[in-house]
Amino acid sequence: MNIETQLVQLETAQLVRRADDNEITYQFKHALTQDSAYESLLKSDRKHLHHLVAETTERVYSDRLDEFAGVLAHHYAEAGDDAKTLEYATRAGDAAAQRFANAEARLYYTEALDALARLPDDAAHRRARVGAILRYVNVSLRSEGPHRSLERLLEAEKLALGLYGAAPASRADRLHLARLHYWMAQAYLHGNQPREAIQYLQEVLSVAQAEGDDELQAIPESMLGRAFAVQGKFADAEPHLRAATRMLDNDSTNHEAVMARGMLGWVLAARGNYAAGVAEGERARTVAVQAGSLTGIALSGMALCLIALTGGDMARLMEMSQETLRVAEKAGDQLLLYVGYGYQAWAESRLGDPVAASVSMAKSKQISQQSGGRLTSADAFAVASAEIALRAGRTAEALTLAEQTVKSAQSMDDNFAQGLAHRVWAEALAAIEPPQYDQAQTHFAEGLRLFEEGDARLEAAHTHVAWGKMLREHGNLSAAREHFEQAAAQFQASGLTEELDRTRKLMSQ
Repeated sequence: MNIETQLVQLETAQLVRRADDNEITYQFKHALTQDSAYESLLKSDRKHLHHLVAETTERVYSDRLDEFAGVLAHHYAEAGDDAKTLEYATRAGDAAAQRFANAEARLYYTEALDALARLPDDAAHRRARVGAILRYVNVSLRSEGPHRSLERLLEAEKLALGLYGAAPASRADRLHLARLHYWMAQAYLHGNQPREAIQYLQEVLSVAQAEGDDELQAIPESMLGRAFAVQGKFADAEPHLRAATRMLDNDSTNHEAVMARGMLGWVLAARGNYAAGVAEGERARTVAVQAGSLTGIALSGMALCLIALTGGDMARLMEMSQETLRVAEKAGDQLLLYVGYGYQAWAESRLGDPVAASVSMAKSKQISQQSGGRLTSADAFAVASAEIALRAGRTAEALTLAEQTVKSAQSMDDNFAQGLAHRVWAEALAAIEPPQYDQAQTHFAEGLRLFEEGDARLEAAHTHVAWGKMLREHGNLSAAREHFEQAAAQFQASGLTEELDRTRKLMSQ
């Protein structure tokens, strides 16, 4: 009995059917039937058939192997061919990552790592394992969290140093180690350790410049700018971010291009050029939308949140935090969900709803804990928690949180969070009974110093306003007016009409 006759009999028995009227393709009508037929085969026969299917697919679709890489990885894995599984699982993961299907890419890269674990422990396969770990971290850092990613990267670094030492002899090995250290810097930055990130990034940038690798040079430039910005060192951040945007301008599929432009927007806004900052932030969002990257859209939304926060535009902050949450949910990006809830809490607090703010901040903290602990912006969100407590009338809690945040931010060289925390600390001291105005002035002055040191002109202006309010309530009208005038001058220079009007109203009261 030939195969055609057998297929007709199976079709008559309602066990199989033609697939989409295709004359040569058949499918089982029921999954249970398929499973039973498969389980009835001897394991050796199954392996042989999987290998035969894989080889036939390779031969028939030799010009479309990337398209069939996932199928080939599956069949070679079932056939027990680990070398071929590694090859095609890697190709399938790369294809998935290219179209931003990160969850799918993680599955394929995991399959590649599993295959490597069964292959001989030689230099070639150790090198391949380093590469596979880097690929995996690329698509998992935001979903898995920076702390678990760093564990993987430390394993990769140990393998790499064992292969070619701390000072590799060849250019390829030097660049390979530099790329590994770039991802370690990413993990440290996302794990709220900017100082460690900067150390690695400066090393990577040095290697990239020495080796003439423009792509590798561009990304550390962007990350250095981000690290300095997160620390509130905006004058130091801007040249790095400008260099990165120039080098990454034509790479719309790279999330770092979106981040570089978005963070440049925040830096410009923080330094007082608010309109230019908003324009850069919106440009980053346009790039991400055109690339069709959910993660990129959420990243640009995060940058727009920072810009709105800096400009005092709480309605815009609420809008962009909610958009970031919607997109991050679709992308399955836990880090951006954490950020989105944190900024939503800040907006809700400043818009007068501390109860809703407490709920949102609790969600942000829960994601942080599930991701292994402190994440990027941890100290800034601690300041937001202190603000929420202060606005809810929990002054003692606000004092404690502000003091704790100052100490934590100092250990991270984070001038931005320190400045914000000193401001809340001062406001809380002025709100307790009896008010402690002298101590409050000390904290206002320290916060202002930190903002001015980092050229955070708008936050300095907001600090002048808060300080002026306290002085006015204390009866020192002339000193209050001096602070209001300094704030108004900055708001006018920055084109922040609403902030200017509010400050002028305070001056007239």
